[in-house]
Amino acid sequence: MKIKSLTYLLFVVIVLSLISCSQSSALPIAGNVDRIIVYTLNTDMQKREYIDVDRDKIQRVTEEINKAAKTFFDDPEPLGNLYLIVFQHGKKEKTFFYNDMLEYGGKIYSEKSAKKGDVWDLPYEFGELLLGEARIKSIDN
Repeated sequence: MKIKSLTYLLFVVIVLSLISCSQSSALPIAGNVDRIIVYTLNTDMQKREYIDVDRDKIQRVTEEINKAAKTFFDDPEPLGNLYLIVFQHGKKEKTFFYNDMLEYGGKIYSEKSAKKGDVWDLPYEFGELLLGEARIKSIDN
């Protein structure tokens, strides 16, 4: 009897977590962004910086992020090209990590959200939109 109860409880927990993961839950990025700074974090920790102040592009990037579906880290999480994205509005900044897994899309998260297991799925096209020609085309990790 105890095993049936534990099995049922485990089933309920899994179903509830799948439901919550499949729902879109917006990242906390307001529409008020003046500038996007993207750093490429290579394995040698060399940083390459890309700055974008084009208002149309900033709007498209924030719209794509805000409609991203909430998901979870895989175990193990596939390695991709890691970027640090800084959204600036005046003197305020919000910082996120973007794991670009190329044809598999990518995941975006903040340091705080990652500790809670909250990450968001982005399509392949997001990397093209964000980085354009500066996008690293292979995964060398």
